[in-house]
Amino acid sequence: MKKDHMQMKHIPLLVILFFILIQWLKPLPMATDMYRIDVFIIFIGVWLVGSWLGIRKLISIPLKSMLLILLLHTASSHVYGESSWLNGFLHDVAADFGHLFTGEWKNWTPIVRTLLFFILLWVSCSLSYRWVVQKQKGLLFLLILSIVYLAIFDTFSPYYAKQSVIGVTALGFITIGLQNTARITSLFKGYPIFHVQLLAAITCCILIGYFAPKLAPQWPDPISGFTSLTSAKSEGTAKVGYSTDDSRLGGPFLPDDTPVFSVITANSSYWRVEVKDFYTGKGWENSDRSEAQLDVGIVDTPSQFVNNAMNWYGPLTKTEPARASFNLNGLPPYFIYPAGLISIEAPIEWPLDIDRVSEKIPIPPSTVVDSYKTNFSVPEFPIEGLKSVNSPDELENTPYFKNMYTQLPAQLPQRVKDLSLTLTADKANRYDKVKAIENYFADFTYEMKDVPYPQENQDYVDQFLFETQKGYCNNFSSAMIVLLRAADIPSRWVKGYTEGEKTSGTAETNYEDIYQVTNNNAHSWVEVYFPGYGWVPFEPTKGFTNPYRFTQEVVAAPQTTSETIDPIAKPAEKPQKDFSEEVTGTTTQKPIIQWTWKTSIMIVVFVLIVAALSIKHRLRLLSLFLQLRYRNMNEKNFASAYHALVKQLGRIGLPHKKTQTLREYALYVDEHLRSSYMQKLTDIYEQITYSQREIHIPAQIKQHWVSVLKQTTSPIKKDLDKA
Repeated sequence: MKKDHMQMKHIPLLVILFFILIQWLKPLPMATDMYRIDVFIIFIGVWLVGSWLGIRKLISIPLKSMLLILLLHTASSHVYGESSWLNGFLHDVAADFGHLFTGEWKNWTPIVRTLLFFILLWVSCSLSYRWVVQKQKGLLFLLILSIVYLAIFDTFSPYYAKQSVIGVTALGFITIGLQNTARITSLFKGYPIFHVQLLAAITCCILIGYFAPKLAPQWPDPISGFTSLTSAKSEGTAKVGYSTDDSRLGGPFLPDDTPVFSVITANSSYWRVEVKDFYTGKGWENSDRSEAQLDVGIVDTPSQFVNNAMNWYGPLTKTEPARASFNLNGLPPYFIYPAGLISIEAPIEWPLDIDRVSEKIPIPPSTVVDSYKTNFSVPEFPIEGLKSVNSPDELENTPYFKNMYTQLPAQLPQRVKDLSLTLTADKANRYDKVKAIENYFADFTYEMKDVPYPQENQDYVDQFLFETQKGYCNNFSSAMIVLLRAADIPSRWVKGYTEGEKTSGTAETNYEDIYQVTNNNAHSWVEVYFPGYGWVPFEPTKGFTNPYRFTQEVVAAPQTTSETIDPIAKPAEKPQKDFSEEVTGTTTQKPIIQWTWKTSIMIVVFVLIVAALSIKHRLRLLSLFLQLRYRNMNEKNFASAYHALVKQLGRIGLPHKKTQTLREYALYVDEHLRSSYMQKLTDIYEQITYSQREIHIPAQIKQHWVSVLKQTTSPIKKDLDKA
């Protein structure tokens, strides 16, 4: 009967242990080639239940072995086939057994690696069940090990371990409470009350920790610095730069200042490469259109090709002509050009093909282009005119256009759509709706290194909006487009480079500016369609400024009439922020303390010195603290002061033994301290405790208490040993 009762008490610990072990399996599909963990979860569950039932080893070991073989068959029958599974399995085990002695472990077949993993799970379950459930020890070690394990995967793999860490921590607290039930419930009258209070306290702490505002990281990320020193590109961290594959966005990036090209121009701009319109929930792709996508530029002169395929601006947008000369540091497969492109002057012997969907202009194969010139139009967008747009035009109403630029995946979470409606509900025109969404990201954090990949069943934008709220340009631009499309506003994703770092112009460049562009300037931004004005660029990424000109008339002071201002134009003297700079706020004021590694080391050393001195002089500090605490001693707090004095005496080697009465203990203390103060204090304590009348504490007693306390500033254990 007693054994059955003990088994029932083990059920909560068994369930908690099962959950913790499952968390160890969750990162494996994203960090390894293991695509199934269900068979391992079944194995853990059946193994723990079999151990809990107390089946004898002579029976349980064969049963568990049969379960292992059955699950191996389930996981690998598609490899060998149903009929020849056993022969194939035995053949691979025998072949890989030889690799064990030759050191060719990389040649092990998947089935043998799976078998070894099952054996590892067997050992892990056995040890954890014995220590956590049966002996109820080692739980703290298992919790710390689990959190460290999950943190490692969270740092070095696409797995996002936030939920798992919270779950393991909460269950750890619950398990510690259950293991101390017998001791703690003795303080309560009712047994269930403890469990209710335990769950309420843990739930409250977890919720406060999860939803409370958190300080931004104050220390530089050592992991990214370490990986940048050990390898140029690791499995989980890539270098920043332009990439053609955007099907799966997310994850950290390392800065890279490798030069890509330079531009000589009097008009800075974002430099385009391509446009993508189809959002998959994980990244961006181009629409698969049956219509012809390639157009051929018109040959104006033998070396100049005029763009007649792509048009960015409508008739209501004012433009001015401009030129830009590009000098390439490599051989990119596509031309890099500004929006409003009119023509390209390049040493090409035939017309250029232009993709009307992606707007990429390929450089012909086997053609070396190290420099070229572009003619383009610089736009000026009137804010009041953009605000007048309230309804779609004829082009926007066509199914082709609407399906391309308002597309969203069917599985997009509803809360993303709800957020879009909330942000735009009270806005009267398209421009105000776009600006409301663009400004929504002002409180988000620009971050390149500590950026997780979304989980397999998680939307890329949803993760950024509602969980991490930190990332780089791909996060910001993708989120803005999805919110715009949820509000039925046509928009598209543009990739290329920011204008780069400006250097002074010279007479050789006709006093135009020279912009040096590196991989750090790789960027993505947003274009929104406005009827009559065309594609208008917007910049949601925190720390970046829209380089295009937006104008509005301002009612000025009496001495002026009106002037054209650029409310979001970039100051000329402010260099463009590149990817390697981390934005943590909007203020430009320098901090009072420049936080460096040297500063951190000094602070750590100072804290260690203070801690060492505090430990060394802890008795003296405690004595001073107690004197301050009971400086106003009276009959109400005398008992508390007396108990505090007894504890302090115990710290120096004069503990109160259970076999001693208070009078015997007071005599014992006075003999070692060579005084009679403790006996007088004990006499007053007994009067206050047992007397029915009010006892007045004389000033002399307070002095006695202080005198005894002052003698507890150093241990006397050695003196006792001599005695």
